This record gives sequence, C-alpha cells and structure tokens, in this order.
Amino acid sequence: MKDKPDDFRLAESLSEGILMRVDMKIATLVMVWLVFVGVWSHGIRGQEPAATVIVTPTPSPEQTRPDEEVVPLLSMPQVPMVSRPMPEIVYETKAEEQADIVGEHEGPGFAFTYVPPLSLNDSIRLMRRCIDLLEQNNDQFMELRKETARDALADVIEYVKTVDHAHSLLTHYKWYYIGRNKVSLGEEIDEDTYNVKPLLKGASAISFSATRGDVYVNRMKVIDAHGAETNFKIDKWIDSGLPRREICYLFFQTDIARIIMDYSAKKNESPRLSVYGGVTPMPEYAKEAIYYLAAARKATETGNFPEAIENIKRGWMRLLNYKRARRL
Repeated sequence: MKDKPDDFRLAESLSEGILMRVDMKIATLVMVWLVFVGVWSHGIRGQEPAATVIVTPTPSPEQTRPDEEVVPLLSMPQVPMVSRPMPEIVYETKAEEQADIVGEHEGPGFAFTYVPPLSLNDSIRLMRRCIDLLEQNNDQFMELRKETARDALADVIEYVKTVDHAHSLLTHYKWYYIGRNKVSLGEEIDEDTYNVKPLLKGASAISFSATRGDVYVNRMKVIDAHGAETNFKIDKWIDSGLPRREICYLFFQTDIARIIMDYSAKKNESPRLSVYGGVTPMPEYAKEAIYYLAAARKATETGNFPEAIENIKRGWMRLLNYKRARRL
C-alpha cells in the first residue's frame, strides 16, 4: 500500500479538525438546550395552567335527595355544560308553620294539630286521624280527645258542604207537585199537613214557593212510608213571587207519605204555599256523608266513642263514593 501524499494527509487532517469542531458545537448546543429546558420546567412548576378545566363533581349524599340515585361520573353522558342560576331556597320558620295551623289542641302529654281540609283527600285523612284518636283503649286525655275530634269533624262537615254546594245535582232533579194550602191569617203558627198520594218514591229534596203574600216557615217534618221522620228547622221568610223555589235536601232517598208544615203569615195577607218533591237518579253521597259525620260528632260529645267511630267510617265510605262518582 502506497503512502499518501503530503498534500492529501494535510487535507485529511484539516477535515478531521473541522468535523471535530462541528461535533463540539453541536454537542454544546444540545447541552445548552437541555439545561434551558430543565431550568424552564423547574421555574414554572407549581403554577396554575393557563387553560380552564371544567370538572363535574359526583354529588355527595348531602347534595342528593334520599330517593335519587347517584350516577358515577364516568357513566354520565358528555353534554355541554350550561351555566344556570341556582334556584332560590326558602326556609320556613317555626312561626310561619304555626300560623297555618288552625286546629291545635295541646295539653300536658297531649298534642294534636291539623290544618282544616282543603280537598276531599284532606277530609278523608283527617277522618282517619279522628278514628285513630277515638280508638285509643284508655281513659287518658278523654276531654281533650273529645274536644279535638268534635272540632275536626265540624271542619270536615263544613268543607264537604262547600264542595257539595259547588257541585250541585239540581240539574238532574225532576220535581213533582205535592199540594198547596192556604196559610191562615195572623202571625200565630199554623200547622198544615200535605198528604202524598200515591207515595213519592225515592225523593231526595223538598221545595216550596209562596204566592199571594209572604210566608214565614218555622219547621217542616217529612214522614216516610214507614213512619220515620226527618225534621227541618227553617225559620225563614219565603218571599212571594220569587222565580226560584226554596229547597230542603233529605239526607237519603225517601218514600214520602206526608209533609207537615209549621208556618205563619202577615195579618193583611192570605198567601198560599205550594210544596214539591224532587227525585234524582244520582245518589247524594255527600249529603249522606254529612249525615253520618254529624251523627259521629254528636256521639263524640256524649262520650260514645264506639258509635262515633262507626259513623265516621260510614261517612268515610260515602265520601269515597262521592269522590269517585264526581271524579274529584
């Protein structure tokens, strides 16, 4: 192998020197870049990122209703988050709660509070509570229990009367003429009997109207085919010539045999009073319920709790039938 020329050896040494310098510069640049990256990352460590990250937390038990299932975050659908105002939370104070409670009976070791019924369901629930109150097999708080049940039943009766009046069945009534009598002159009470022949079967109401003068009706007695009586205390002037009749409702459908009227008139008049019987194919469940509740209230006042409970149960069933029949 021949030796290389001197010129070639010089050129080769020069190129090796140049390459060595280039490699040293590259190595230096790499080292500077690595040092710079390390210093930069160390300097920014612990700072908040500039980008905003939205995290949807999993509700805690305190933030979730007892009947609400907590869904894990990973299984929640990915939907765009929309900012909505938080609902305002209103906390009722004890004073505000007590202001709504009208029926309140308290004594040492006894407490019974209720809100007068605002629906038929409220009435039914209050009747159930009265049964529970009267069914206690002891003599404790006898007077308080008696007073509480009496007042609660009175509130139910008034509410049922209001609802029944608002949903009257008068449009379904058919009226039958029973008779007309002349009211004797003078302000003394006169008594007349209206015989019903043939029997008016299944009547639910009695109505009357005055002609030729006003009539003061004191009492009315309705007697059925078996001699049972239904008494009405009216104490009202019946004005002559009114376009509508005065109406008295029977609690149950009755086969009417006769009607006895106690009434009077002014001295200078000789009016007539006409009487009619009303029949409807639709049962008057609300009026039946009122009848049994009134009987229960009377039994409660006398301390006959077993009888009161039975009448409340009868009224309860009539009120359920009324609610279903009228779809209320």
